[in-house]
Amino acid sequence: MIIPHAYRRSIGVGVVILLLVAAACAADGSGGMSTTTTSMPPSQDAVGGDGDIEVEVEVDVAYGPDDHHRVDVYHRAGLADAPTILVVHGGGWAFGDKRDIAELANVFAERGFVAAAPNYRLVGSEGQNAF
Repeated sequence: MIIPHAYRRSIGVGVVILLLVAAACAADGSGGMSTTTTSMPPSQDAVGGDGDIEVEVEVDVAYGPDDHHRVDVYHRAGLADAPTILVVHGGGWAFGDKRDIAELANVFAERGFVAAAPNYRLVGSEGQNAF
């Protein structure tokens, strides 16, 4: 498959963001990062999950200096060296939350991926954090 030139830059930016998230997730906990690991209940068959695989979730892993720079990392318990998928919530950069896509991230984790669901600074009603 040939990727048109116009899309190559977007793919490159996505890869850079994914690498930054992965680097933040691999941090050893120094620098004030605080995370909580929880278990996610198996997903329902309606969304395609297997239903009996335990998924662990590292909640609110810091990936930047802002309070909104937090990512939840979903992965199978005991699985190492899995490919990573960045799952970004919708909302036009103005609303939404990483918890809105928790079920989808859980399904990816059940299928053997690490799913990273980030929050980020949203565009405010008075133009703050404009892109």
